[in-house]
Amino acid sequence: MEKKFITVKFPLEFDEDGNYKLYDSDDLVKIINQNIKNILLTVPGEFIFNSNFGVGLQKLLFELPNAIDNSSINSRIMNQLRTYAPYITVLDVSLQMNLETPKISLRYIVDETNQEQTYDLYFAEGMDPR
Repeated sequence: MEKKFITVKFPLEFDEDGNYKLYDSDDLVKIINQNIKNILLTVPGEFIFNSNFGVGLQKLLFELPNAIDNSSINSRIMNQLRTYAPYITVLDVSLQMNLETPKISLRYIVDETNQEQTYDLYFAEGMDPR
């Protein structure tokens, strides 16, 4: 069976022929995780063609600890994923807000394959919250 190429790899890389490296249908989970990361980290208004796109998670996480409302962040994440990643079913969103390594974990099902997956996004010290 011939592979179906879906999208370019990020960060952009070139193959030996000077073309962009591509993700194919065997890389479906990698593509989904890349899309989830983009949705979580894009600040609303940053994407010119759709000012509603993005959670802006980095900015939210680096606000004062007392100002963080986990339920509103979870709701925002769920709404964004329903809108911009309709090919997954989110089972759980977990925010771990310790000072050393804040982390978000998503458990989801890939609708096309019915596979359960986990995506973890860690926030390192010194990340630019913009």
